[in-house]
Amino acid sequence: MTGSTDDLLLNPRDRALLDAIELVTNRAREACAGDCCTLSASLDACVDEAVTRLWRHPIKTYVPLLALRNVETCIRNGRCPVPEPES
Repeated sequence: MTGSTDDLLLNPRDRALLDAIELVTNRAREACAGDCCTLSASLDACVDEAVTRLWRHPIKTYVPLLALRNVETCIRNGRCPVPEPES
C-alpha cells in the first residue's frame, strides 16, 4: 500500500485501518495456504469483517492480533464469521 496516490488522500485513522487489514490479510493467507483451506475464496471478506468489527473499539493496539485470532478460528472451523466470545 505504500507509495500509492490513494494513501496520500487518507487521513491517518483510515490509513491505520487499511494497514491493519493488510497485515491481517497477509498473515491469514499464510495460515490458509494449501489445498486444505476451505476459506481461501472468502478470506478477504472474513478479514474485513473481523478487523472492522474490532476497529470500533477505542483501543486499536491489539486489533490486528485479535482479528487474526478470529480469522484463524474461521479457518479452523471452515466458516466465517465466528461468533464473538462472551465476556
